[in-house]
Amino acid sequence: MNSKNESIIYYAVKSASKLVMFLPIGIALSLGRFLGRLGYCFNSKQKRVAYRNLRIAFCATKSDKEIRAILKKCYVHFGQNLIELLRLPVFLKEGIRKRVHVVGEKHVAQAIGRKKGVIFLSIHSGNWELSSLVGSSAGYPYNLIANPQIRNNLLDRLLTSYRKAAGCKIINPGDGTREIIRRLKANEIVTLVADQGGHDGQSVDFLGRQASMSTGAIRLALKYGASICVVDISRQHDGSHCLSVEPFDLIRNEESDEDDIKVNLQLLIKRFEEKILEHPYEYMWFYKIWKYSKDSNILILDDGRTGHLRQSQALVNILAEALEKKGNAATSRIVQICFKSKFLRRMCSVVVFLGQWFSGLRSIAVLKIFLKQDSVKKLTSVSADYIVSCGSTVAGINFLSASWQSARSMIVLKPGILPLKRFDLVVLPVHDVPKRKSPEETIAVTRAALNLIDKQYMSKQSQQLLNRYSHLKNNYRTKIGVLIGGDTKNIEFTESAIKMVIHQVKEVAVQLNVDILLTTSRRTPVNIEQILWREFKKFERCALLISAANSDVPEAVGGILGLADYILVSGESVSMVSEAISSGKKTVVFNVATATVEKSRNKYERFVDVLNEQGYLVVCPIKGIAKALYSVISDKVYLKPLNDREAVAKVIERII
Repeated sequence: MNSKNESIIYYAVKSASKLVMFLPIGIALSLGRFLGRLGYCFNSKQKRVAYRNLRIAFCATKSDKEIRAILKKCYVHFGQNLIELLRLPVFLKEGIRKRVHVVGEKHVAQAIGRKKGVIFLSIHSGNWELSSLVGSSAGYPYNLIANPQIRNNLLDRLLTSYRKAAGCKIINPGDGTREIIRRLKANEIVTLVADQGGHDGQSVDFLGRQASMSTGAIRLALKYGASICVVDISRQHDGSHCLSVEPFDLIRNEESDEDDIKVNLQLLIKRFEEKILEHPYEYMWFYKIWKYSKDSNILILDDGRTGHLRQSQALVNILAEALEKKGNAATSRIVQICFKSKFLRRMCSVVVFLGQWFSGLRSIAVLKIFLKQDSVKKLTSVSADYIVSCGSTVAGINFLSASWQSARSMIVLKPGILPLKRFDLVVLPVHDVPKRKSPEETIAVTRAALNLIDKQYMSKQSQQLLNRYSHLKNNYRTKIGVLIGGDTKNIEFTESAIKMVIHQVKEVAVQLNVDILLTTSRRTPVNIEQILWREFKKFERCALLISAANSDVPEAVGGILGLADYILVSGESVSMVSEAISSGKKTVVFNVATATVEKSRNKYERFVDVLNEQGYLVVCPIKGIAKALYSVISDKVYLKPLNDREAVAKVIERII
């Protein structure tokens, strides 16, 4: 800052200080409350930071209305602190003890009596400037570590003069730890703060989440025997303050200094948490408290479609692995999104579209209009760093929620009417990538649909399936996994078609002496289920027959993919086909085309045809199932393994 601007700010502060000192204390504090309310209305950037911090701390226990009330009160409190800072010369003249009542002062005398030096340890809560002045007025040598106002030297000198007038000795942070040790060895008081550890701090639990906290006070106390006094200052109803001083007895374990530091720091932070919960509006929520946290919370928005949920979970798994590489631990939570009606769901799309330009629409109040109460309650009870969803139905809710959550938004599939650039990550199958796309660093292109299938998942699901059906444990024959889907748009399973499938599967099983592991899906028509059950129940080569409509076997698909050597799957489900080829097993896909289908290829046929051309699977009509299976099992066809996870992981690693 140039000298002219420094001078303007300096004299403006001096003038404001003289005006405030002239006013009676009651009127001056009223002015501070007014300034705080103005700050709440116009200080949008810092307000977003504070709101996010308050949500992290209290979203599980307080409503959004209560959190916003605390936030507003924070500004009011900060406005009063500012006025009191300008009135410091008056407080010093009248006697600081008239404004601040001290509780536990005897603990200071006892600590000084040990002649090892005393550390006043506090956090950024209450009017800490007044707490420093009270400490210096106690009659003991008192040292304050003060970060200089490098942007305005004149203002820094003014504030330093106020502190020195109260008897504070200033330690410049640039003087380092050596000066602090010297003052402690001289049996003086040094004030330190615990709640800003930065890169070098110790990660401990703070209000339910890991945060970096300063270890300096505990290291000094353990090494040099200095006493620690926990100091907290809070505003009273009449505008005065109460300063409490409490002793803290260190826990020592000679086996590990680092363990001692972490244990003691956690105990201290728990003490300060209790103080914050007593008067949360007095804490300095305006800086990024959890900036160095190693925790990452992921929120999954579920539109009620199982296939979409699995794709979201697959993306979350890739994200969690990328975060783990950076030393972060990820936890996820699923919230089902339920609209009040179809009409309101459509209207929500309009509001979402307008929300691109009007930030006021990206709020919890707007979500309450469109979503059922239970969905809103669950959404607001979670603090998220990342929000993941799949499908256009919930993409808009992702966009709105990411704004008030201050989270990164990640979606799978097209987001409807919203442009791709409105999201931090978009995962698209190759056939959905627009010709004019957003910058490539935000788009991950996949050949198939994301899914949960990998070696670890299949191993776990296979074991669960073996535990459920123990007769499979001693079955060492070659196996064909058969996944039968059901009716969908433009595709209808007919009895004649399924009978052709059954006839050929049986033929291959007998001719090649292989076993069949078969499962249907929840979309499989009842009459098709009955035919399959009648034909395969007593068929000697059918080792496993699962009816999704009649049996709840969550591990059916994953377990069969793990146990089978080859896969046969109906081609009407992009998700099911994607899971099959992601298993690494050779896969045959048959198209269920009927007379009701238009002559042009439907999207499912186009999807599998492209994968067939690229060598990831074999596609065939129903009449060609036996021929395709013979070719695959006899190794006449080479198929490539498909791994879309790597493509998505590369984009995620750039983003996080």
